[in-house]
Amino acid sequence: MLVVAAVAVRGQTAILECVSAAERGKETKLLFRLPLGMKFKVYRATLLVHVKEGAAPAKVKINGKTAGAARQKKGWITVAVPAGEAMKPLMLEAEGVRFDGCARQPVAPYVVVEGPPGGGQSK
Repeated sequence: MLVVAAVAVRGQTAILECVSAAERGKETKLLFRLPLGMKFKVYRATLLVHVKEGAAPAKVKINGKTAGAARQKKGWITVAVPAGEAMKPLMLEAEGVRFDGCARQPVAPYVVVEGPPGGGQSK
């Protein structure tokens, strides 16, 4: 009984792996594998993406919305995905920057999706 309560307080987390990427001019379109059989209520989502060319940007556009980007080690950046966009295909854009797609596994992008504290998924 105690274990069930502890899990419910923690909420749910899913890591969405990249399954398809395509460059369209300045934009990189990213598609991610969604969790089967679960529908998340997204509390917070973070995109982790590797910079292939150019300097790590301080801001990017995701699906046309501006979002802050934080530099990480070895060419990675993290981006807070705007509310409502986490479970959609993502169009990522930054001036003078190209991002790695799905083909190169060590640097393939992914999204960490967190549900609200106390659980937040429904079947």
